[in-house]
Amino acid sequence: MSEDILLSGQYVADALMKTFPMPRSVIEISTTPGQWCSAFFERGATLVEVLCEKPPEPFDIVVSPECYSELPSDLSDFGDRQPSDLAICINALRALRGKDETITAPRLVEGISSLANTIIFCEPAPHIQSTEENDHMWPSAWVSLFSRHGFSLHDVIRPRLWGNNRIDWQWRQNMLLFVRSSAVQDPGIPETEHPVDIVHPENYRDACRQYEKDVFGADFMRAQDIERDLILWSTYCTNAEHKEMCQSWIHQIEQNGIDEVFLACAGGINSLAPYLLNTLPRHGIEISGYFDYLEDELSEHFSSLETYHRRNLTAAPLLNAKAIFIASPGYAANIIQTLKQVIDLDTVRVIGASLEQPSVK
Repeated sequence: MSEDILLSGQYVADALMKTFPMPRSVIEISTTPGQWCSAFFERGATLVEVLCEKPPEPFDIVVSPECYSELPSDLSDFGDRQPSDLAICINALRALRGKDETITAPRLVEGISSLANTIIFCEPAPHIQSTEENDHMWPSAWVSLFSRHGFSLHDVIRPRLWGNNRIDWQWRQNMLLFVRSSAVQDPGIPETEHPVDIVHPENYRDACRQYEKDVFGADFMRAQDIERDLILWSTYCTNAEHKEMCQSWIHQIEQNGIDEVFLACAGGINSLAPYLLNTLPRHGIEISGYFDYLEDELSEHFSSLETYHRRNLTAAPLLNAKAIFIASPGYAANIIQTLKQVIDLDTVRVIGASLEQPSVK
């Protein structure tokens, strides 16, 4: 069971009912049986039916067990059913191919058009990697197919989900609402006239990232991620006194001809570390590793950075460093005390914050 889909279903239900009345009967065909119609079930829909390839496991049941029934092997059987107020068809093409591998997009629309006068419909757009990519179509193609059966597009769901980042961008981009033209009772609900083949910015971003990865390779992408994060988090160092202190330390490093340091701070992205991680390489100073006294991780943001804390620090990275750079005015004494437990500081070069700085508990 996917909590993300259950939550998305709640948002979809809210978006629909801002324009259309609460459906009393709902039927669902999807690759996650019951999870989309559960929002209407919870809101009091009196007749809910979930068509699925096989009975769900007990832990996958999200509506009453009596609501689940087997998908028919022939789409023409849909015409024998009493139409519901609402049909929810999410990735229905893939769901139905579990019964019939020959089902095509036109046959799908012909079959489900008899299920209800109002249909929430979502299928992947082109260029989403899948074994069924040949059947992925832009919304305008689905609009054309549904129009053959008397349905028009009322694009009221996507605009209400578009900026909700708690919902996967695929739902926000591709979630369409079709209504049988003869069943529209409110003349104030116009058909959609604006462009329907639209790409969500998160889809565009992911596609660009994948293109860069394919063209330039994973190492380049990691470097870009690190640089982007460094620039972002370097803004944490906004205190002019701290910046002046960092510049003084960097000048000291340069004056001593040091081109590589092991950086020791306290506080992760809320410390001086982001500013120094951004600035030191610009001065030609390599960072061989990072130690955080407060055990705030940076490795999740900077994948190429060797990160240590009090529980995993060993002598090896310290002894191999050309210098240990302590960049934490408040925790300098604490850091020094920790380092002394690992190595003899007389055997390495230590620069940065003064040992006379007060200890902060």
